[in-house]
Amino acid sequence: MLRDGDHCHYADEDAIERAEPRHVRAEELRLLQALAHSTSVALESIELYSELEERVAARTRDLHSANGELAATNEALLDLQRQKEALSALLVHDIRSPAATIVLASKPRLREARCPTPNGVTGRT
Repeated sequence: MLRDGDHCHYADEDAIERAEPRHVRAEELRLLQALAHSTSVALESIELYSELEERVAARTRDLHSANGELAATNEALLDLQRQKEALSALLVHDIRSPAATIVLASKPRLREARCPTPNGVTGRT
């Protein structure tokens, strides 16, 4: 590929410079137009492909970032769930303990008073 400042050297450059101008035939013109069109389409495709690669790379970065945020949020929610379960277990234990103590302490007194117990059975058998 030639860059600015590069020179293309042919075996007989002098002969090209001395060549007489000639008329281009219609088929040569059609061929040159077809080549120009194909080149234009190829260049446009390269540009579109390059833009698409940039968009895909940007979207991939966005998705990686969002994925990291979701992972952090998920971990925080899992931690909250564990805390909630621990609190629930503590509350259930704290509620059951006094209730069990009250029931155990009141059964003998209910029997003595011959009052019905919570399950409907009287103290006397």
